Amino acid sequence: MDHEHLNKLLVLLALDQLLNQTNFVIECIISCLTWTWNWNCSCGII
Repeated sequence: MDHEHLNKLLVLLALDQLLNQTNFVIECIISCLTWTWNWNCSCGII
């Protein structure tokens, strides 16, 4: 595997991580709003 392929792979992995985190945060916010109506949920974004 050459460097170009490796770089593309790393970028894809990083984007995947970012999307997963974003989805997690969004789901968390939605569950906070629907279940407890406050922001003191265990999302790590307080």
